[in-house]
Amino acid sequence: DLGNYDQGTIADYQVLQTQGQTLLDDLANNLENVAEMVTQLKEAKDTLVALDKQPLRALVATVKAMDLDIYTEATKNEAIIALTAAETVLDSATTNQELVDALDQLQTKVSALVRRMSATQLETIEAYKAMIDGVDLSKYQTATADSIVAMAQRVTSFLDGTERTEAEATAFI
Repeated sequence: DLGNYDQGTIADYQVLQTQGQTLLDDLANNLENVAEMVTQLKEAKDTLVALDKQPLRALVATVKAMDLDIYTEATKNEAIIALTAAETVLDSATTNQELVDALDQLQTKVSALVRRMSATQLETIEAYKAMIDGVDLSKYQTATADSIVAMAQRVTSFLDGTERTEAEATAFI
């Protein structure tokens, strides 16, 4: 009975009462909708695929542990660029495909690393050059002296400052 209440407050009360009744009427429908939504969420959760960062994380750790200074500058720099990109992907990947792509790129660059000529190989070639440079060409026939000069030119050309690979040095020696 609202007769005992201030008429100015009754209107506000009646609006809220109507809204409450509407909410109660809709509650049955809402419960069905909520139940359906819970079912859909459970099904969606079952299809979620976790990001698999472990293979990329392992390769990044392996590459970081490598002595990249034994490789040619060009191939080392490519590997470092791929390593930096892989580390960025580890921090920001939102899909497994991003992780797979970064893994493939890093593996490709690591596989493409070319060993530079070793210090031992360089010492051997320099010793060879010193030995040739020390030859008294006047003691040899012209053809032999020309062969020795040609060898000296080959050694000098090989040691021209161009970065040489281990395979090139092995073939040269």
